[in-house]
Amino acid sequence: MPNVIFKENLHNKEFIDKFVEPVGFEKWKSYVLGQDDGIEKTPEWAEEICAVPAQTIREIARLVATTRPAWLWCHSSLSRKSRGEQTVRSFSALQAMLGYWGTPGAGPAVNLGPARGIPIEANWGPRGSYEVPKLYRSHYWAQAVLLLDKVRSGELKEEEYRRMVGWRADPSILKDFNPKALLWGGGHKPHASDHLVTACESSNFQVAAMNKLEFIVTMHSVITPTVRYADIILPAQDWAWEEKGITRSGYGGFESINYCPGVVKPPGEVKPWVWVYVKLAEKLGVDPKKFFKYYTSDENWERDWERYLRDGYQLTIDHYKKRNIEVPSWEEFTAGKFINCDEMEKEPFTGWDEQIKQGKPFKTASGKIEFSCSYIANEENRGNGPHFDPFGRLYDNLPGDWGPMTPIPTFQFGVRGMNDPMVKDYPLLMLAPHGRYRVHYLFFNHPWLKDHVYQHRVWIGTVDAVVRGIKDGDMIEVFNDRGKAIMPAYVTSRIMPGIVAIRHGGWYEPDETGADRGASPSTLLGGDYTSCITPAKASNLVQVRKIEGETS
Repeated sequence: MPNVIFKENLHNKEFIDKFVEPVGFEKWKSYVLGQDDGIEKTPEWAEEICAVPAQTIREIARLVATTRPAWLWCHSSLSRKSRGEQTVRSFSALQAMLGYWGTPGAGPAVNLGPARGIPIEANWGPRGSYEVPKLYRSHYWAQAVLLLDKVRSGELKEEEYRRMVGWRADPSILKDFNPKALLWGGGHKPHASDHLVTACESSNFQVAAMNKLEFIVTMHSVITPTVRYADIILPAQDWAWEEKGITRSGYGGFESINYCPGVVKPPGEVKPWVWVYVKLAEKLGVDPKKFFKYYTSDENWERDWERYLRDGYQLTIDHYKKRNIEVPSWEEFTAGKFINCDEMEKEPFTGWDEQIKQGKPFKTASGKIEFSCSYIANEENRGNGPHFDPFGRLYDNLPGDWGPMTPIPTFQFGVRGMNDPMVKDYPLLMLAPHGRYRVHYLFFNHPWLKDHVYQHRVWIGTVDAVVRGIKDGDMIEVFNDRGKAIMPAYVTSRIMPGIVAIRHGGWYEPDETGADRGASPSTLLGGDYTSCITPAKASNLVQVRKIEGETS
């Protein structure tokens, strides 16, 4: 698309001159036009890779450049593939060259865009100077445990290990890194705390890593597949029904602030997750009031917690009061009146008004939108970590060694994608899209959302099914080098040939042979250690075969 826009002179020169750093912009333009590597990134070049007709690419490029504003939306799925960071960066560059940053109706630059920054949480207390070292990306935790034996034996070099797991701390820490216990936080927002299902790294490898640990404690309100592997389970208040709190949502393209009243009384001795951590701090010799300054005593916990929530909401009231905007009082807010942040504003929120309208510089070294990252371009920064920008802010997802990441957005074939040599053994690309009837793993086992409402099946195209002798409803095995899942087939023409899809969130349920009968796509994911910048990848190569004599 940028190739068409450049060649047909459709880019927004006025915006670029004013807001885009010129040196990096010219480097990217040269790459897109093939002036530096001899490969012009034309629609015909793209058609060979992604199967979208060149003419379609050409027409949509013209459409978004001339029909202003054009809603351009880059959501999380694009970053959840191998080398997905390049797609997201290219998308941001496309929006910038069209002058769509800060344009109402044109969509956020990437994903959900910058939030409004409305405060909703009071300060817990004075923060100490200690920073927890980030030894690995969370979705590579299993490999961080399993690969240690190879490091200790000399089979795997330390620098290679650190690159693979996304290490961004002092390299010397690795010498004493010997994980024996795992405390996996749960309870609060539990949709993200069932890591066997939601971590998007093979469930089998995670189980192997847990089996190497001496002691596992987890805290949750539900007996999830992950919780079953814990030695001790701490019951926690359910986030949706039992816990009192203030939440801010940005999903769906709008932002709102809500009060969760705790509509069900917790059973037995179930405690709030914050109270549990207060008690842990106390046992570790830390003054609980330094950890959570509102704490006075166990007997006064409910009152202490409400003081914390009220102070947090007062920050919200003060934020709007400075702009002469009235919001619900604490009493109204806790009685059910929530804040629709869009309705509070006279103008649409874009996230870039300070820079585009008020002329304030962007938080970059040049003060402009930068197409080329000078930090990554400087090889002296590679291998160290953590990494910080010119303003001292942490590059939060940048590991010590960023692998094949390039200073400018470039196209890179994904590992375990359709051009990977593995395709000879596993010729189908599996996608793991989120399901309509659940949030991550939540509601997978809800009786109201099963059977005629939703059937957990693998989507497979008609042609791919016919050549494998698979009919709709047949029990099939989906497998690769990471594991295997058994589930019914959904044969449909609504998916491209060469593609299968298993909805994210299926509960991991291995049978006596190790096959996952809950059919979590995570069982089949993982194995890409080249780009630790992106979130856990949600696609992989697989093969499919019919199971004879077994019915769904």
